[in-house]
Amino acid sequence: MSHSQRLNGVAISIAFCLLIQLFMTPNLWQAERAFPLFSLLEAPAWLHQYLYYTCIAGLLLILFLSPYKKAYGLYFLALLPLLLLDLNRLQVWLYQFSLFLGIIALGRKKLESYRLQALQLALAATYFWSGLHKLNTYFINDIFPDLLTPLGFEAGPALGLAAALLEMSLGPGLLWKRSRPYFLALAVLMHLFLLGLLGPLGQNWNAVIWPWNIALIAIAWLLFYQSPYAIHYQLWTKLRQFPIFVVVILLFVLLPGLNRFGYWDEQLSFKMYAGMQPEGVFYLNREDQVCFPEVLGNDWDKNQNPNRPGEHFVIIDQWAFAELETPPYTSATSLRQIRQKLCACLRYPAGGRLEVIHGHPWDRSKESTTVYHCTEQKEKSK
Repeated sequence: MSHSQRLNGVAISIAFCLLIQLFMTPNLWQAERAFPLFSLLEAPAWLHQYLYYTCIAGLLLILFLSPYKKAYGLYFLALLPLLLLDLNRLQVWLYQFSLFLGIIALGRKKLESYRLQALQLALAATYFWSGLHKLNTYFINDIFPDLLTPLGFEAGPALGLAAALLEMSLGPGLLWKRSRPYFLALAVLMHLFLLGLLGPLGQNWNAVIWPWNIALIAIAWLLFYQSPYAIHYQLWTKLRQFPIFVVVILLFVLLPGLNRFGYWDEQLSFKMYAGMQPEGVFYLNREDQVCFPEVLGNDWDKNQNPNRPGEHFVIIDQWAFAELETPPYTSATSLRQIRQKLCACLRYPAGGRLEVIHGHPWDRSKESTTVYHCTEQKEKSK
């Protein structure tokens, strides 16, 4: 298989997957919805709609005209303002695949081998960081055992730890030529396993990532099956010919590690199903439930604060999944903006506050909570 065939195959797989995901998440791309926008710009609702359909048109061009690099321009021309209008749209799958398309589209045409090696490093780094972020008590003791529920048996901590280490090892295993065939098979099996657990035959949950897992099987196969390349030191000497490789090293290899110290956002760090993202919970009086959509209406009776009669709560993640079919973009800035917009809706702001729970990788007794009151600008920790 030639370099151009591999690259075109990757581009077609990504375009087809993103088209499905955009159609599966229509509310994510609208402005007129209940879940707050996390916006850096303001624009009329019709512009969101127009850019959404333009983005779809750009993906269709890539799907049918992938060898022509100008076909990628329309997609990025629409995508960038869409993200500025609502950063909740910057899901992990969109971030990863859009960067992949950028690697394919940019640079001189003769450097196809460099593009393949850059994509190989990017995908390997994604597996590495995704596995490393899972090395915590929440994934090992809670999330992974919950994933295995459809299989009908309980998983101990050792199995959760092994799963995280296995995913982490896919990165270096795929980059080393001798181990590549075995780790490529493991990567394919891992995605099929996840599809079985999360798909319609399993928990039937988070459907938007089903096509992502299928696409990653195809992409991993196209990039690594019988590939003659291995990442080694000689590649660093050729960065002047392919400077995009520097971007790959920054965004895929180095910066995701800063997330462990709170300096790089969750979605930009390939932190999937890790259980360590900050969790926002908004508290309010019963009289202010009009500020929330009907999709949460059935939860009011059960979502009562047992410590404060008459007070109810909404878990931000659950609300986003219910309306957008995706998690929200989670960061300190996005959660504060959500707090501001929700507080502005309340008739009784004294009863409103946002609590952000921060986990600890190994010691749950060290969890912390930051409280943002609607009547106060400053935050309090407890």
